[in-house]
Amino acid sequence: MAGKSGTAFQTFLGSNPQSAVMFIISTVDFGLGYVLWNKKEELITRRKNFQAFSTFLLFSQLIVGNLVCVILAGISLYVSSQVKNDEGKYLSGAEITLFSISGLVYIFCVIILLRLR
Repeated sequence: MAGKSGTAFQTFLGSNPQSAVMFIISTVDFGLGYVLWNKKEELITRRKNFQAFSTFLLFSQLIVGNLVCVILAGISLYVSSQVKNDEGKYLSGAEITLFSISGLVYIFCVIILLRLR
């Protein structure tokens, strides 16, 4: 059930396409947050990794209209000069692929949102 109204979750998403797209975006955001949490040591030991992730986050959240995350990504880019620049590991191919697929999902969702207007 989806709350007090007694509407099933699938019915709610089916009747509100914009909410369904935003649910997809939120799910991708959650997945990226999970990856960020697990890979935080690799991100904070190499400035370029941190800046690459922050830049990806800034642009991806900008295109979907998540202004709170855009501001947070901008702040993280501003303070990225304080991240040490050890010769840590670069992001792996799997992580780059994950970010690429996530970016494509964001673009797909933006196209759907624009068509729903």
